[in-house]
Amino acid sequence: MTKIILPENSEIRTLFEKVAKSKRFVFVAGIPGVGKSLYVQQLALMAQAAGRTVHLFQYDVTRMAFENSPAGQEKYPEINGFTQPAMRKAVGMWAREGIVEWHQTYGDAQHILIGELPLVGNRLIEVVQKGLDPAENLLRGDLAQYLVPVPSKRIRQKIEAARIASIANPRNEKEVKDAEPQVLKDNWEETFKLAFKLGLVESVPFDGEIEYEPRAYAGVFEHLLQHRPSQTLHVDLDLKPSGSVYDLENIASEPKASPAEVNRIIAKMERSMTAEMIEQSVDDWYKV
Repeated sequence: MTKIILPENSEIRTLFEKVAKSKRFVFVAGIPGVGKSLYVQQLALMAQAAGRTVHLFQYDVTRMAFENSPAGQEKYPEINGFTQPAMRKAVGMWAREGIVEWHQTYGDAQHILIGELPLVGNRLIEVVQKGLDPAENLLRGDLAQYLVPVPSKRIRQKIEAARIASIANPRNEKEVKDAEPQVLKDNWEETFKLAFKLGLVESVPFDGEIEYEPRAYAGVFEHLLQHRPSQTLHVDLDLKPSGSVYDLENIASEPKASPAEVNRIIAKMERSMTAEMIEQSVDDWYKV
């Protein structure tokens, strides 16, 4: 049975319980391999315990609506296992509209939207960029909260080991689609290089693997979330889920674009941006 495993009286549990009761939009931001899915699960369980109706907003769900579309299969297919940049841009463009639509559909304060924001490499970065649309007040207002779990080096190693084990022996169908170890490595290296660009580290190794560095990681996400109410969580807790981190029941909905919305968003993107503009926008994803 899925259960709350955050230690009682711990700072993180106290925060999560408060957020789960009081906020309408809660987003856990971070690269793969920092525990986002576990924290989303724990937040959802706490929100349900508080009598709230939980909805999940997840990148892997939203992007599949685009990748499985005719345009995603024929015009913008995956590149070596990575979502095509134009598809990442389109997903982000839809996300802001999708959040507004969810808010209008489920207007009662009982409902809470809990989501994951990978951000790095233009994966839902649009959710944290300033905009002039109806979504902006929702995404930066008092009812929104952004959480950034920053595992210690020790915990990061344990998460990576657990990821390898879960991919080899999945306990939930979503684990089959988890980012492979190489993707974790690539995402971290991109994050570290951004830390250098932002002046958070002095240099980038020219060869060899770039070691995970919690302070650099935290600094990057504080930069990315500068326009949002966010809190960084430095984590050194050994947490052992009883099953898969994706095990959740009674989820009311998982917003994603309909086929018609996918077509409309892709057409809107192609009308407003050339291929070169799309590529440049995705390259500049961190400019929030």
